[in-house]
Amino acid sequence: MIVASAAKCRFCGAVFDPRLKARAKKRAGGEDIDNPSAGEWAICILLAGIGCIVGIVYAVQGKPKGLKMVGISVVAAIFWNVLLAIVRSSIR
Repeated sequence: MIVASAAKCRFCGAVFDPRLKARAKKRAGGEDIDNPSAGEWAICILLAGIGCIVGIVYAVQGKPKGLKMVGISVVAAIFWNVLLAIVRSSIR
């Protein structure tokens, strides 16, 4: 029997506490599924359309960072279009 308040199983070593699980994953070099990496941030900001597609794929796979990537891409697309409109209006 495992105690309900246990953070880790003493028999198999499975981690139940989400904070300890995240720490163990970072130590093991695992992927952080909750937050986009630096490369994914760059894709979302510089290539908003592709970042949105990648975010949708991640969201369909059940990764929490998928919705974050879609949101970042939408905000970046709006920013780039506003910037483009300002540049075009100043040229004319």
